[in-house]
Amino acid sequence: MNAEPVDMSTIPKEGEPKTGTEPGISFEDLDNQWICPRCKSGKNKFQKYI
Repeated sequence: MNAEPVDMSTIPKEGEPKTGTEPGISFEDLDNQWICPRCKSGKNKFQKYI
């Protein structure tokens, strides 16, 4: 099963309260244990989208 692309270049202005992620943080600065609240994938499952 493939997930739809999720733009996580930056976290929205409101942050991600479910994960305790601060507003405006860059994806690269997220903790390596971070899990996407939308698709439930770990940070290591994301690829740079150009």
